[in-house]
Amino acid sequence: MGFSCTVQKCNTTFGGEMNPLVSIIIPVYNLEGYIELCVKSLRRQTYQNLEIIIVDDGSVDATPSIVKKLAGNDDRIKYIRQKNQGVSIARNRGIEESCGDYFMFVDGDDVMRTQAVSLMVKAALETKADVVCAGVEKQTEYPSSDILSRDIGNANNVCNILSSDEALKELLYERRITNGPFAKLFLTKKFKINRFPEGVSIAEDLYFNYKALLQARVVTLLHAKVYYYILRQGSAMQTAFSSKRMDGLKVLIQLPDERESIWRSLQTRIFMEAAYNLIQMYGTGGFHEEREACVKIINSNTWFVLKNKDAAIKNKIYALLFLVLGTQGGTKVLAARLRMKGGIS
Repeated sequence: MGFSCTVQKCNTTFGGEMNPLVSIIIPVYNLEGYIELCVKSLRRQTYQNLEIIIVDDGSVDATPSIVKKLAGNDDRIKYIRQKNQGVSIARNRGIEESCGDYFMFVDGDDVMRTQAVSLMVKAALETKADVVCAGVEKQTEYPSSDILSRDIGNANNVCNILSSDEALKELLYERRITNGPFAKLFLTKKFKINRFPEGVSIAEDLYFNYKALLQARVVTLLHAKVYYYILRQGSAMQTAFSSKRMDGLKVLIQLPDERESIWRSLQTRIFMEAAYNLIQMYGTGGFHEEREACVKIINSNTWFVLKNKDAAIKNKIYALLFLVLGTQGGTKVLAARLRMKGGIS
């Protein structure tokens, strides 16, 4: 499809059926220093018909008392506490408890622009989208309240209407749709039964997004960057390699690929995930089985990626380095480059 439409500046009021309830699901665990900033950015949204569901995954710091205080001042906030079971189960609990016409996810240490929900709802209604995906800004520091409340402007409110296949390519080729579940608005009646996979710690969000986009009829891509993803020490891409990172490959390999166009995209993404893992293992001891599995995937897919006309330049550069320098030489070059940049992105 690929045509563009201008999403008008959103008003703060929507009338009648144009005022759907939006459930915002926030999984939290030991976020005493961040959760208040996150919730404040949601309470200040110009779109007010919200249900804010905070699922506390067994925090042992001051998070519960902070959230309870916030909930006492705003009846839109619903606080749920459960024993520590992981982010997937926390998000799934949020979906189960949600009552909105749409739902979305926010990480408890991130913030959103004040017009974020308004723009996304308006885009969903005007384009009849099952999923709306907005832009994400990565930052190492929290933006000021002035920046969050700054008018986004009509020039940035451009959207593209995508088919399911087009949207999946954007996700798998790591282009305009991010892996994370955040900055996305999901139509509840279409995706209420969808769940994050339990028992994995990597790529559970990619799995959820993939399944949703596979089911979607219309996906609207909103260019405006409305979500601030705060990079903190200890994030998955800034920590040392562990065998849990192989969960990402396991998830990708299990995804359905019955459409030929999606199969090509998925194989390329599996190649890249193996490359990311190999890069993070560089310079470490052990992990012989994990290393061998990644090398096997890379060697068997290098030519495929180079010949794939839809693959991104980044994908082809990785493949070319592995072809010319071998997996060890290519990994060395890529590891040095990515560590200079501060991590895989």
